[in-house]
Parts: sequence; structure tokens; C-alpha cells
Amino acid sequence: MRTLFGLFLVVICFFQRVKAETNELIETKAKIEEVRQALSVINEKLQKLKTGDSVEFSPNSNLSDSGDLRPTFPTKPNEVMVKSSQTHEGRRVREMSSFDTSGFYILPFLGLLTSKNLTGQSSILEFEIEEGVGTSHGLSVGYEGKNFFSDFQVSYIQNRMKSIKLPFPVPFPLSFSGKSKALGFHVAGGGRFHLNQYISASIGAGIGGVNQDISFLLGGLHQVEKDFLFSYQLFSGLELHPSKYTKVGLRYRWLNIEEMDSFSSRDLHLLEMYLGYLF
Repeated sequence: MRTLFGLFLVVICFFQRVKAETNELIETKAKIEEVRQALSVINEKLQKLKTGDSVEFSPNSNLSDSGDLRPTFPTKPNEVMVKSSQTHEGRRVREMSSFDTSGFYILPFLGLLTSKNLTGQSSILEFEIEEGVGTSHGLSVGYEGKNFFSDFQVSYIQNRMKSIKLPFPVPFPLSFSGKSKALGFHVAGGGRFHLNQYISASIGAGIGGVNQDISFLLGGLHQVEKDFLFSYQLFSGLELHPSKYTKVGLRYRWLNIEEMDSFSSRDLHLLEMYLGYLF
């Protein structure tokens, strides 16, 4: 009798254990199914994102009652990139358009010059003088706007004489040497035309005075004359603006100096380069 009762208890314990394990298995299967469904939903959303049919989702998106993710931002990822690129491009264009060279400037310059139409004269004869290539250097200080400029120029020019042509033949050679120099002061102004953001062309004119000194030695004859003379100039050139505060330029300048008592007026042709600072 005891043996049967013990066998009965063993069977009951066995069935209870089987039932418990079965319930645990059912619960595990239910959890696995829930996970599978969640992964399926996420996969569908990812497929929609790849095809561009969906919108960008926030990491904090919530599940609705139907189990769908609710987007918090209605902007597509490619739209975000396009808008960001357009914003950057617009900012760059505004920065380029705001590049302005207006302001005061200081421009040291130097160059080469040639002189034409110089003749000397005395009470008994008139003669032509040929000059060599000379040099010029100086400084311009002024103000420029977007399409105009005005400045004050100080320049120093000098060159040497090469030969003299007398109106009559000379039976014997005569030694000849001479030089000319001048310190000029001019007020100038003009216009500027922008070819692009960094390159511009300019044209202008100026008037002023020149303190000129001309001397030569012909054989034993020495002649010297100094005077302050009226002069005027025309010029044009190209400018490069490497930055907002600097510019480099090359210009051609034609300068006319009025006549003296013993020398005619002179036309000077100057090719000058300048490098300066704007502030």
C-alpha cells in the first residue's frame, strides 16, 4: 500500500514538472514572437527609408496604438543635405559680394621712363637732345570708393642725356654729358572698372607742378637751369587685389612738363608698378 502511494506521488510530481516546463516554453515562444514582430516592423521602416518613401525618424519616436512609429521630423535626409549645401553656398556668395576695397590707401611705386621732344635753345642756336631711359619712384596717398578714386602723388624722376644734335656740322668731336631730374606734386583722380572680384582697370588724370633741374656739359660749355613748372598727366592701369587690404598694380602714365627759358616742354612716358595697403 505504501509502495502504491509513493508511486502515485512520483507520478503527480512528474506531471506537475512537465506542466511547469510547458508553461515556460509557451511564455518563451510568446516573447520570441513579440521580438520577431518588432524586428519585422523595423525592417519595413528601413526598407521604406532606402526607397525614399519615408521620412526621417527621431531616436525618441513612440509607438502608436497600431504599432507604427510616429515621425518627429518631416524632413527627408536628402532634403537636409540639399538645404545645408544651399545655405553654405548662399553664405559664400554673400561673403564674396561683400568684398569691398573702399577706404584710404598708401601706394609706393617705382618704374622706368623715356623722354621725347626735348630741345635746348640759346640766343644763337637751337639743338635737339636725346635722353636715355630714366627711373621714377614716389608715393600716392588717397581715398578710393567702389568705382572712383582721388589721391595726392609725390614723385621723383631722373634720366641722363645720350647725345646732342646740333644744326650745323662740327669738324671735331665734342664731349657731351647731361642729366635731368624733377620732383613732382600732383592731385589726381579717376574711375575704376571691376573686371571681377580681384581684378580692376583704372583710368585717371592729374594736375600739379614739377621742380625741374636740367644741366649739360658740351665741350667747355656748361649750362644749368632750374625752375618750378606747371605739369599735367594722364594714366591708366590694371590692379590686382590679393586681399581686402592690399593691392598690386601696373600703370602707364603720360606726363607733360611745360617749357623753361632754355629748354622746351617735355613729354614723359612712364611705366610704373605699385604695391600698397588699404585701411
